[in-house]
Amino acid sequence: MNEIKYESERAGEQAFNFYEDGNKVGGMDISVDNKTLTVHRTHVTEGKKGKGYAGELIDCMIEFARKNELKVKPLCPFVNAQFKKEPTLYIDLWSSE
Repeated sequence: MNEIKYESERAGEQAFNFYEDGNKVGGMDISVDNKTLTVHRTHVTEGKKGKGYAGELIDCMIEFARKNELKVKPLCPFVNAQFKKEPTLYIDLWSSE
């Protein structure tokens, strides 16, 4: 069973972590400050790439941002590329700051 959890691992460090059968296989490192969610990095372990996990992490992050009325600053190259690929899907969230 796959599951994505929002976790605050240590002071100031936050992530959406992807678990497959209870084992962490990927994640999205984020920070939230002043109504802006900054995506720093998205990663999936070797052998798990190409299964759409990073896309599922983006979907989870987008849902979280909209629910909490946050703007998204996509510093992560993967997330930034997705925002640029489909800008109309993210127009309400994309922060250029």
